[in-house]
Amino acid sequence: MAEHIDPAPDPIPEAPTPESIDPAVVVPETDDSLAPPPESAALFPSLDPAPQPPPALPPELGTEDPMALFRPGAHDAPSPEPFSPVPAVTPPPTSGPHLPDPRWPQSWSPPIERVTPVPEPAPTAEPTPRRRWPTALLGLAAGFLGALVAVGAMWGFGVFDDASTAETSEAAPPTTVIERVVTEVVNPNADGTTLAAAVGRKVTPSIVTVEFGTDSAAGFTVVASGSGVVVSADGLVVTNEHVVADSDGFDARVVLSDGRVFPFEIVGEDALTDLAVIQVPATGLTPVDLGSTRDLSVGDVAIAIGNPLGLAGGPSLTVGVISAFNREVNPGFNASDRLFGMLQTDAPFTSGSSGGALVDGAGRLIGITTAVGVAEAGSGDVGFATPVELMTRITDEIIETGDVKHAFLGITGRDQLDRLDDGSLQPAGAVVITSEPDTAAERFGLQPGDVIVGFDDNEVRTMQDLVIGLRHYRVGTPVDFHINRDGTVETIVVELGERPEGL
Repeated sequence: MAEHIDPAPDPIPEAPTPESIDPAVVVPETDDSLAPPPESAALFPSLDPAPQPPPALPPELGTEDPMALFRPGAHDAPSPEPFSPVPAVTPPPTSGPHLPDPRWPQSWSPPIERVTPVPEPAPTAEPTPRRRWPTALLGLAAGFLGALVAVGAMWGFGVFDDASTAETSEAAPPTTVIERVVTEVVNPNADGTTLAAAVGRKVTPSIVTVEFGTDSAAGFTVVASGSGVVVSADGLVVTNEHVVADSDGFDARVVLSDGRVFPFEIVGEDALTDLAVIQVPATGLTPVDLGSTRDLSVGDVAIAIGNPLGLAGGPSLTVGVISAFNREVNPGFNASDRLFGMLQTDAPFTSGSSGGALVDGAGRLIGITTAVGVAEAGSGDVGFATPVELMTRITDEIIETGDVKHAFLGITGRDQLDRLDDGSLQPAGAVVITSEPDTAAERFGLQPGDVIVGFDDNEVRTMQDLVIGLRHYRVGTPVDFHINRDGTVETIVVELGERPEGL
């Protein structure tokens, strides 16, 4: 409770206090020598929430005007010296008869709401901190707590809500939730299995066994066997030409990976690329996924799946890597038996695996296992597979027409070797030695001495590059040949002819 300093010179008599009522505030005895100037009392307003009676009127102002205390000049009277603290005024009791205050006329009651006069400017002399700091701290704390309560109340009643945001939210159209579809790539090792096991589960249903033999009352006697790869759900199977060659006079059948047995018919075959297509009278088969060799590198995983040695019990699987690209292989005794552009792998496969699948680490077909190079000395054999791009080109035409016609340029040639500054020789194209009569080369103006350095988007550094590349084209396809003629590179469009029989 704040102390009020009466500017009147006469002392104010203390209101009588009944013995049963304790004073609300007891002001301790104070050393008068430490008393602050009288004006300092107004600097610290009361922290006591209980209402207090107005101060006594000075004698010179009279008692007839109860608001005289708050009129200008009411406090101009000089304060007596020395200063003596005024005893606390006892508030009226909460019950029982109201005890009158002798300082106030009975006809006037204290106002319900307290009126706090505007404090006068602080005096030049600083108040003694020993008496006033606790009250100042309490005032600051009370003010801070009061501010927090007020802000909390305002927040609770939504004073700080953003009206524009609320209007925008109300005006916003309803949101339509669309189902999100997430595509995940399954890691073959996620369930603890190996890569080969995961690939095997995926590819094995697409592998078949091709058998030739005799069928009698005693059962089917196998004479020769190979492998095949399902390329369509309605029973088209790709295998090697040498698997189905010379099969006349034998009974033929296909054994699926689930053990079902079907007869088959040969749709067509091509000895130049050692590929063939057969038809199985079945539906709902599992075709293999086709991959690509263009994005592969030496050292990438290569998995072979087939039926080596015609063993019963379903396909077998071996794991290796891609060892090399564009190998030239001669599995026969004639020059026409040469195979170009073959994939080399160390994944083991042997007799009976011909016509099987060579797949990448994702289980996509990258080649048809075709030949095995048997090492006379060393640690093992080398396998070769026909690339999937060449397989697709040949088998598509077989399925469409039952036969294959191969494109033909009509030149003889050799590798062009350029000598470098360091004295070494470097392949730089395929040089034309002769342009055969009645061929595409002669009709479109290729001349001896021309160096073919490319065609379409393919680079040519050797004759083998030219032969491998042209096998992917059909007869009658126009091709842009880039030739170096007398030091000038020019382009000649050549429409490819058909390869003659016997070449």
